[in-house]
Amino acid sequence: MRAVPSPLTGYVRAVLPKRRTGIARPGTVPEAVAVAPPAVARPERLRRYRELCGLPADGRPEAELPLLWPQTAAFPLTLGLLARRDFPVPLPGLVHVANEVERLRTLPVGAPLGLRVWLGRPFPHPRGTVFPVHTEALAHDVVVWRSVAEYLRRGLVAVDTALDRAVAGSGAAPRALKGASEDSPIQGEFAAAADVGRAYGAVSGDRNPIHLFALTARPFGYRRAIAHGMWTAARAFGALEAAHAAGPAPGPSPMAGSLWARVEFRAPVLLPARLTLAAGPAERDGSEAVQHDAGSLVLAVTDAVTGRSHLRAELRPLPPSSP
Repeated sequence: MRAVPSPLTGYVRAVLPKRRTGIARPGTVPEAVAVAPPAVARPERLRRYRELCGLPADGRPEAELPLLWPQTAAFPLTLGLLARRDFPVPLPGLVHVANEVERLRTLPVGAPLGLRVWLGRPFPHPRGTVFPVHTEALAHDVVVWRSVAEYLRRGLVAVDTALDRAVAGSGAAPRALKGASEDSPIQGEFAAAADVGRAYGAVSGDRNPIHLFALTARPFGYRRAIAHGMWTAARAFGALEAAHAAGPAPGPSPMAGSLWARVEFRAPVLLPARLTLAAGPAERDGSEAVQHDAGSLVLAVTDAVTGRSHLRAELRPLPPSSP
């Protein structure tokens, strides 16, 4: 296995021309697997990540890594795959619409984690085609964390309409869910500063121009720079932890231990912005049976001024995996 590549290499490849087609076939995505050898999170980088995302500061080797940290660590590998010349669509045309994560066991800060990333089979979406990206984190060659990130190419037609999320490897999106509203038991508010895109880009390596300045975002159709979706999700989880800890009887954090989460990005956050968090127990249609539903939470992030929905997420505890 080789070292994690520089994101700069991926961005250079992304701007090179490639053959374009209007159709996505399952066989068109490269079958390559990107890997990185086991490594411990750099303390200063992790500290800065926690600070930016409003997560509790804890530098002890036995402390738990944040839920979305492995996704951040694997970003250069993801970028390298999406920017390949044989990937069927240009990187600038992809929109990150959802992320599904499973933390199968506690991930200590001091534990070396290997990373493995590959591309799944594209599947249809009402607005085009989704290209899933699978990521795994491994400790001693055992998968301890995994995710599927969904990237949408608008207007692209998927040939095989029988492909669905089950085939692609991600779970079904939450349906018939209630529990996150202005009356939710958990409420919070946080700011998305004008420079948060640049700050998070420095930590994550994701320096996409749409996140940096209004000037660099305008050619892509945005009036101002927009926040990274993964920052918005991590910051929402930080606000959830803070609101939970401030409660009358906080108990264990809802972000601790083995966990399943699905995040859906509804609309970009134009910077700067003030955002509100609402979270509450998931309420499902009685006809829908879901495993591990006990203790699940639904989160919603909206604009504090306009009320526009930016993010919706669900969290569910999982039974811990065997060591």
